[in-house]
Amino acid sequence: MSACADKSLLLNALLDGELDAGNALACEEHVKVCAGCEEELRSLREQRALLAAPGVRHAASNALRARVRAALEAEATMPLDTDPIQAARSIQRLKAIRDMHEATIWISHDPEDWAELPHAPTPIE
Repeated sequence: MSACADKSLLLNALLDGELDAGNALACEEHVKVCAGCEEELRSLREQRALLAAPGVRHAASNALRARVRAALEAEATMPLDTDPIQAARSIQRLKAIRDMHEATIWISHDPEDWAELPHAPTPIE
């Protein structure tokens, strides 16, 4: 028996505490009457318990932490971005477009760039 196709992601979100009160209640009520979803939720809880057991968690080395931090800083987003992951993906897409077309893209307006760049309607050569 398996979970309902439209409930699988909700079960994960329920377990992670990511649902609002209304959706959490609806999901919990569904689990009470659906054996497949009840079984799936129980399995997810068991998996979580196994992963939380002592000795399972692995700590990254300081060298790996430093490499990850450097990579993240290289793709740093603007401090006002509300979704930093989406912002980083957007910047990566813009860089790919820039590279494909051998173009220059200004992602934010640096006051120094603004002073030096031509203003509309003058084209950038």
